[in-house]
Amino acid sequence: MDKVNFMSKPLPISVNISTFNEEGNIGYCIDCIVKNNPAEIIVIDAGSTDRTREIAESKGAKVVTVEKLGLAYQRSQGLLHSQQPFIAMVDAQDKIEPDCLQILLSELEEHGYHAIQAQTFARKLNTYWEKAYEFTTTLSINTPGPTNMVGRPCIYEANAIKDVGFDPFFSFGVGCEDVDISIQFEEKGFKQGMGSGCVHRDHPSDFSTWWKKWIKYGRGDARIIHKYPHKRIAIRRHQLIGYPVERAWRAIKKGGVLYVPFFLLFGLVRFFSSLSEPKRIEQYLLERKNEE
Repeated sequence: MDKVNFMSKPLPISVNISTFNEEGNIGYCIDCIVKNNPAEIIVIDAGSTDRTREIAESKGAKVVTVEKLGLAYQRSQGLLHSQQPFIAMVDAQDKIEPDCLQILLSELEEHGYHAIQAQTFARKLNTYWEKAYEFTTTLSINTPGPTNMVGRPCIYEANAIKDVGFDPFFSFGVGCEDVDISIQFEEKGFKQGMGSGCVHRDHPSDFSTWWKKWIKYGRGDARIIHKYPHKRIAIRRHQLIGYPVERAWRAIKKGGVLYVPFFLLFGLVRFFSSLSEPKRIEQYLLERKNEE
């Protein structure tokens, strides 16, 4: 990769935000991004029925309206419209610090990464569920350095992410589209890392929301196993040992025994959710075949 001149302005980054009915978040999200001075901000909107598009355009963002075909499809459309050599993926609820993108871009170039993830911190910690997830980010996510898994918010080297792309197999109530990307990066020899740029966001605050997320992650786990059979053992270990045993034990040692139930549920609900997904996968593949 060519060395980036960080004294130039604006930053050579296309910021992509995928939205659907985010009028309560999109304005402040874009305000925070603007302070980072990226070259372009692109909102990929799946036909919002509220004021998301109007607010985004009033803030100077380019808005691309696409069909509601899932997050992976939205992200793939964002790639097509991005013109800069680096692409940042930011969610509408993310409030990035004013120097976040420059820090991440500098670290990406310094370490030769092709993808780098920001550290995430809770905007508020009122409920057990918010505090439990903040505890797990402290334990296992917010540590700068090389990694084999990059989630959002993040920056990708544009040629690398466009080479890999987003697979619609991970859409409509199915998580792990970022896991799919990271596996492909790993297999292609693209380097990934955790950075020290910071983002603040709202963690899910209630059991019902987390239950739905665990189900979604479990469905995504099953599709990762289907697409990458050699990852089966790693996925099962993550579900049955990584969260309910290893992270729970680390939580206990760090004084977080209160959050052990969270780690147990995180792994076990994902595991049982993944067991019922093969039937949906079979139906999905049949539908795709009939469309050809």
